[in-house]
Parts: sequence; structure tokens; C-alpha cells
Amino acid sequence: MSSGRSCSRISGSGPRWTPPPSGTWPSGFGRPRGIFDLPVKEAQVAQLHALTQEPGFWDDGRTAQKILREADGLSTEITLWRDLLARADELETLVELVDESGDPELAAELERGGASLEVDFNRERTALLFSGEYDERPALLSISAGAGGTEATDWTEMLLRMYLRWAERHRMPTEIIDAQEGEQAGLKSVTLAVNGRRAYGWLRAERGVHRLVRISPYDAQKRRQTTFALVEHHPAFQFEHRGKVEVKGKGEIDMYFARSAPPSEADAPESTRGSFS
Repeated sequence: MSSGRSCSRISGSGPRWTPPPSGTWPSGFGRPRGIFDLPVKEAQVAQLHALTQEPGFWDDGRTAQKILREADGLSTEITLWRDLLARADELETLVELVDESGDPELAAELERGGASLEVDFNRERTALLFSGEYDERPALLSISAGAGGTEATDWTEMLLRMYLRWAERHRMPTEIIDAQEGEQAGLKSVTLAVNGRRAYGWLRAERGVHRLVRISPYDAQKRRQTTFALVEHHPAFQFEHRGKVEVKGKGEIDMYFARSAPPSEADAPESTRGSFS
């Protein structure tokens, strides 16, 4: 099922609308974007369900849970888009009734139903753009001042404030993990955790070098200055460490590890020391 919908129904007894052949719309990232291929999704769910019936499926509990979550998510998407199709079909029938009867109440119902369907469709179509492997994850955003001295550090702080306000408007909790202040003003570098669903997908387009051209408030001669800041972002994960380490010989070991996760979920770095012989 593509994001577009073309239909032709002349009468109630005429041919019903059927989805056009599925296809892919290439994006600049080399993967399909903005399209929901219903047959492909249904085939994927069938494959995942078949995996759950194989012997030894639960031998690896983590992998099994991942497969079940993926199947559940795909099933939810399929149900949602089928519902959108059903609502569209109902509206098509209502269009015919309005044309035949001219009933103003039916016309008002048609208008409300069409507006509601459009809102839901646009919301779900936007969600289809987040098809990357990590697009659903929280994000770690790093901003580093480039060339420009105080102008660059001030620009870095301006970008930080911009991202903080953006996250607040989207109801995404944030936390500054690390920050290095500039010599006179602003920040040399800062790392920000954005702990919201699809934060990584939303911020994907922000990575790269950001340029600011302005009359510098730090220049006594009021000259136009150009400065740069680098924005990088990474998906945030929560890892669960499981395993055993076998050491042969004699000596002492210091072990340090930290769990990479959104700051609200992360534990403090842990360490241990043990002697062996």
C-alpha cells in the first residue's frame, strides 16, 4: 500500500478500489521512504511467526524477545493501515450517498470524517520516514566549536539552546552529559542526551557543519564574522552485559565497564578487582 491513494468508484455495484502495485520510493539515503508496502509487511510477519515455531527458538531468550517485539510492531502497523483503508472506503460510500441525497447532515459527517482521516494519514505517513535501523532510538548529540574563536564558542551555545527548546516543544527529556566552557563566552563543546522516541531519526538531518554569518558583538569594529560548529549525533542504547571471562595464570586484574544508555537509565560506571592464581 503506497502513501498515495487513487480510487475510482462509480456506483455501489461497480468495481471496488484496489491498491496499486507496491513499489519503493528511493530517498537520498538509498532506502525506501514514505511508503508502506502492505504485502511485504505481511510476508515479514509470517516469516517471524514461522521462526517462533522452530525448535530451540527460546534457547536465546534475548533474540527471541527481539523477534517477538518486531512481529508485534509490524502487526500493529498492518492493523493501523488496514483501518485507514477501511475508513477511506467508508468515506467513498458516503460520498455517493451525499451525491444522491444532498443531505446536509451526511455532508457534514463526510467533511468531519475526511478531515479526521487526513490528520491520521499524515501522521502515519510521517512515521514511515523513520525507517532507519536506529531511527526509533534516543540520541546523543555532540556540538563542537570550529574556527572563529569566541564567535565559534558563542555559536555552539546558541545551537545548544536551539536544540533544548526543540526537544522541550516535542516533550523529549534532555540532559547535558558534558560541557566545556569557552575562554570568554559560550561553549567549546557540549554533549546532550535527547531521551525521546525517534529522537535519533528527527535529529538525523542536523549532523554536519553549521555556519553562522553575523556582525560580531565581540568585535569592537563591528565587522561581519563567519564561524562554524560541528554537530554529530549517535543513537543511544542500553546494553545488558552477560558472559563469563576465563583467565589462566597468576596475577591481578582490574576491570572497568560502563553501560551506554540514556542518562536517565544509565547506571554509574562499575569496577571490580580480583586476584587469581
